[in-house]
Amino acid sequence: MIKILFVCHGNICRSTMAESVMTYLVKQKKMENAFYINSAATSREEIGNSPHYGTVNKLREVKIPLVPHRAEQMTTQDYAIYDYLIGMDTANIRNMTRIAGGDKQGKIYKLLTFAGSNRDVADPWYTGDFDTTYNDVMQGCTALLEYIFENNKSYLQLLNGISEYIISADCYQFNDYSKYAASNFSEEHKAEIREKQFPIDCQNAFKLGEKLALYVSNQSITN
Repeated sequence: MIKILFVCHGNICRSTMAESVMTYLVKQKKMENAFYINSAATSREEIGNSPHYGTVNKLREVKIPLVPHRAEQMTTQDYAIYDYLIGMDTANIRNMTRIAGGDKQGKIYKLLTFAGSNRDVADPWYTGDFDTTYNDVMQGCTALLEYIFENNKSYLQLLNGISEYIISADCYQFNDYSKYAASNFSEEHKAEIREKQFPIDCQNAFKLGEKLALYVSNQSITN
């Protein structure tokens, strides 16, 4: 699973908009099972608050579902958890790097760099202009998704294949497969899973899960 964290100063305007927009774009591609998308703040000023009404209204206007969210602060641990940590502006990048204790793995990016621009995403907190912010966010998220698809083709093809089996077989037992693929289980537990009698489509999904485990063990999904 590819994990993305969008970050801005307060986590109520831009980063929550990006979280909802990216979630929408991924669902449009029918790849939601391959992604985990979240957002956070660099500050504690808005912790626990819902998305700004300007973000809510703009997303409603363009018919993009709002992802329910309460503002939370980025942590040092987030750097290890997420594959892409995406800031909205230069100040965000500076603060994210400070919180993470550096960026040795090159995971921290400014959103619009994926669209070939060094501009900051417009901050509506000061202008009230959520239209410009939305345009920036949509441009950046679209380019980011294209970048991820281009640089993680093999990984995403495996995940997509597994997802198709889940859908076709109504295979809710796949939780076991996903954990297996992540290599979180002991060898004894893996053997126990292998012995279970699942429907044929689930068995096929399990085989794909083994391939995914091998792929992840040999390659980094972050470029």
